Amino acid sequence: MAVTFSVKSQDGKIVSNLSVAEVKRLFDEGKINDHDMISKDGSGQWNHAYKYKGANSKNDSSRQLNKPITPASVSPSPKPENNTQEVKLIPADSSAQIKPEEETTALPSCAEESETQARSNARESKTKWIEAIKKILISSSIPLHYNEITEKIISEGLCKNIGATPSYTVKRYITASIRDDGAFSPFIRAGRGIFALNSNFFDKNAEDSEDSTSEEKATEEQYEIITSFGMFWRKEFIEWNSMPKILGMQQIGSKTVDFCKQLGIYLLYDGREVIYVGRSTDRPLGKRLYEHTIDRLSARWDRFSWFGLLPVSDDGQIGALPDSYKAENLIPALEAILIEALEPRQNRRRGDDLAAVEYLQKVDPEIEKKRIKATLDAALNKL
Repeated sequence: MAVTFSVKSQDGKIVSNLSVAEVKRLFDEGKINDHDMISKDGSGQWNHAYKYKGANSKNDSSRQLNKPITPASVSPSPKPENNTQEVKLIPADSSAQIKPEEETTALPSCAEESETQARSNARESKTKWIEAIKKILISSSIPLHYNEITEKIISEGLCKNIGATPSYTVKRYITASIRDDGAFSPFIRAGRGIFALNSNFFDKNAEDSEDSTSEEKATEEQYEIITSFGMFWRKEFIEWNSMPKILGMQQIGSKTVDFCKQLGIYLLYDGREVIYVGRSTDRPLGKRLYEHTIDRLSARWDRFSWFGLLPVSDDGQIGALPDSYKAENLIPALEAILIEALEPRQNRRRGDDLAAVEYLQKVDPEIEKKRIKATLDAALNKL
């Protein structure tokens, strides 16, 4: 919803529902006096117009509307004796000396309007994902794992912009709906990571919903620690240098993510045997793995697995390390890592269902170019 403003004149007349552009135009046309009162609709707080204008000349007004007022840029002055500061909507006196007063809130800048638009786009994207999930579940005669739901959404082209984390997006929207809407959610949980359409949700047992939500919440909180991981990635699929591209994707067709700068732990394998466990903290994952291609382990490993802590955004960017983690989330996260890494026979649960943040390895394009070149060279040598 767009932000609007009101302007109050000296005789108490109020003009409301003005957009930022309309307020700027009134400034430029000189129809707002420097001491008129402006209020953001719904805030109930009025401020002098010159605080938004910030200059004697009306030509500066449009620029100052988007420039926040800070204590460093505004010199405080005594408040007027008359607290009812009402003025007329008349052309500003350009010769009047503008006296800045206390700090106030500036009109929304272009950046704030962009943020509002971004939130609107996010709501629209969420609606499209929810409708796509419903369509897949309606067409299925059995409950589906969220990975299967994601694959069908992508293959049927129900969502065009799937980003870098489509599986996690699907699971997040379904579990959030079950958690927030309870018995009124269009989805029900049929098993670990498995969901179905709730065709009779008005009669859904509230106690069962609460238990399901609690279990889903515990699984969801793990992703605050383990944000991404890859299992048994091939050493030969990477073009090695001091900062190699460690490329992965969640689904075929999803956005590729470079995990070179990821932090966490990793395992090196010789075949299926773990020969080394390391951590990437002061040096990122890509650099640590590169070091193992030139040290004493260089010829002893051919695959690696890794578990990352830095968050991954939907546009494929690696974020910053959180300042802290909840203690109660550390134990299930550590258990999940061990189950995924060791694959013990008696553990039927698959790492507390970390599949939502698992990534498949993608071959470095440079490797593909070299392979094609080698094939062409071999064919030419036979001529």
